[in-house]
Amino acid sequence: MSDISAMLVTACPNLLSSSSIVLADNTSSTFPLLGAMCDPIHALKEVAMEHQFFIRQQNLKLYRSLVAASEAAAAKADARQQKHLKLLAKEVANEPPPRKN
Repeated sequence: MSDISAMLVTACPNLLSSSSIVLADNTSSTFPLLGAMCDPIHALKEVAMEHQFFIRQQNLKLYRSLVAASEAAAAKADARQQKHLKLLAKEVANEPPPRKN
């Protein structure tokens, strides 16, 4: 059984039970039968699953970009804080010592 034929049987199990299907490497003769052999509900479920997979992939991509942006903002805030601490340390170091009375 070819890889494409195996995928078709997996996608539409009632293809395997059909006596009119001859599994062959020639996929062009197999694809036209797919629509005729699969029930519409199965095809709709498959499309819905593919859509859900696509949505999950998009959500994952968005989540990763938001995490990256959050980490970048945190790193930027840390760098800004370090810069301010260095400036404050310089000012404190340059202050004249307190006078004793």
